[in-house]
Amino acid sequence: MVCRLHRDDAMPPGRRSLRLARFDYASPGAYFVTVVVHQRRCLLGDVVSDRSVPNDAGLMVLDTCHSLASRYPGITVGAVVIMPNHVHCILELDGNCSTGRRLPLPAIVGTFKSLTTTRYIEGVKRHAWPAFERHLWQRSYYDRVIRDDAELAAFREYIATNPLRWTLDREFPRCTP
Repeated sequence: MVCRLHRDDAMPPGRRSLRLARFDYASPGAYFVTVVVHQRRCLLGDVVSDRSVPNDAGLMVLDTCHSLASRYPGITVGAVVIMPNHVHCILELDGNCSTGRRLPLPAIVGTFKSLTTTRYIEGVKRHAWPAFERHLWQRSYYDRVIRDDAELAAFREYIATNPLRWTLDREFPRCTP
């Protein structure tokens, strides 16, 4: 069966949903997720000698990402990379939850964004991290339902080698703190 993207009728005119039509995002499986800093500002660290070097804010984001597994039983956080202005990770949902309620991917990503925003604001106040305008994160996020083991391996490789491609990123020349 081929899945197609569709325009969700609940979306404002001119804006289409990035989620797959009629797909249960609480179903067991692996998901590749990318969350981007608002205005693509480089608030999370740097890439030095082709290696990701998260700053304190980036380490907080990494810690929050890994804490999702303890916050929500049934979630495994796979590969993660903190780039200067975005985060890539693989989230695996096994469908089991001690509460009997399966949490959908959009709720998990929403929790991640909320927690990191709150913690980032604390860092601005206590540690003089660069302030952000209106939002820490862009409105939406990118996800890909990983369909098989070959795709899973490819996304793990993509995450592991992402810092190597940083200077080729279309946002690299314009990246500002």
